[in-house]
Amino acid sequence: ASLTTASPTAASPPTDAPCNAASNVDPASITTAAALPALKEDAYGLIVGGSEVTPGRFPYMVNLVTASGFVFCGGSLITPDVVLSAAHCAGSASRVYIGRHDVTDGTEVYEVFDVVSEVRHASYSGSTLDNDFMLLRLSGASSLAPVTLDDGANGDLQSGADLNVMGWGTTSSGGGASPVLLEAGVDYVTNAACNAAYSGSILASMLCAAAPGRDSCQGDSGGPLVVKGAGAGADVQVGVVSWGYGCALAAFPGVYARVS
Repeated sequence: ASLTTASPTAASPPTDAPCNAASNVDPASITTAAALPALKEDAYGLIVGGSEVTPGRFPYMVNLVTASGFVFCGGSLITPDVVLSAAHCAGSASRVYIGRHDVTDGTEVYEVFDVVSEVRHASYSGSTLDNDFMLLRLSGASSLAPVTLDDGANGDLQSGADLNVMGWGTTSSGGGASPVLLEAGVDYVTNAACNAAYSGSILASMLCAAAPGRDSCQGDSGGPLVVKGAGAGADVQVGVVSWGYGCALAAFPGVYARVS
C-alpha cells in the first residue's frame, strides 16, 4: 500500500472511455432490453440532490483511476484487497484510491493500490447489462474497513425501503462535478414497478431506487448502494450503480446491479 496526498492537477479523460456518458436517449425508444439508456459514467461522477458526507463515514468507497490519473468509476472495498465495481467499467482501471473525500484537497491522505487483475461476472451481458459486476484484485491490503455485502439472508427489500448512494461528481445530468463525496437518500422500487418505466429491461440481477430530485448519475458507475446503518460497520451494500435514463428523472428510477 502507499499513502499519498491529492494532486489538484486535472487529468485528461481516456481516449477509450469504456462507455457512453451522454444522456440523449428518447424515453419512447426504450422498448426492449437491448435498447438501454446511457450508462452512469463520466468524469468524477454525479450524485443529484445529495449532501456532503462526513469525512470518513464511508471508508470503503473507492475511486477507479486510469493510468493517466483520470477518475472514471466508483467501487467498494469488500475485502482488504478486493474491490467490487460494475462490469461496464472494465478495461481502464490502472489503480484505485481508497479513503478520498475532497479530490481538490492537496493535503488529503489516502491509500493508493495498483490493480493486479479484474474479473467480470461470467454471465455479464454488455447489451442488457445483466450481472453488471466486476471484481478488482489490488496490489496490497487496505487498512480501511470493507463493507458488508447483502447475502439475501434477510429477504428482499420492501418497496420504499430507505437506501443511500454516494459518489463524486456533477449535480445535474451533464453538469459539473462535485469535489467532495456526496450521498443521497433514495427509496427502493420493486422490479415490477421499475419495469413499467423501462418496458421490460429490468432483469432479476437488477434493482431500482428513486427519490424526487435525487439519484446517482454519470461517473458514479460501480459505486455502492447501501442500507445505511448507525456507522460504516453496520452498512450493508445491496447494489452497484449500473445504468438509467438521465439523472433524477421522475419517471425513470436509477438501476443497480443486485448484490444478493
